[in-house]
Amino acid sequence: MGIDVATFHYILEGADGFGIQWENSSIPRNGVCIYGELQLNRRSLDSAGALGLILYYLGSSMLEVSLQQVFTLIPATLLQ
Repeated sequence: MGIDVATFHYILEGADGFGIQWENSSIPRNGVCIYGELQLNRRSLDSAGALGLILYYLGSSMLEVSLQQVFTLIPATLLQ
């Protein structure tokens, strides 16, 4: 599966694209009040990094451990 730069930017920045959804939605976490304020811009990955991680994972046969090493993420980040 190959995605060129133009397609990546279209998915990321298009109308109601991944970037808008990523920045304006919360990640459910245990032990946190669901009615609390959104903690925007407090994530380990920005929208481009998250989309890159997803596309890389879908297009490869590597394990999560290898993804953690490539993207320098801790295991808890990928469990969300």
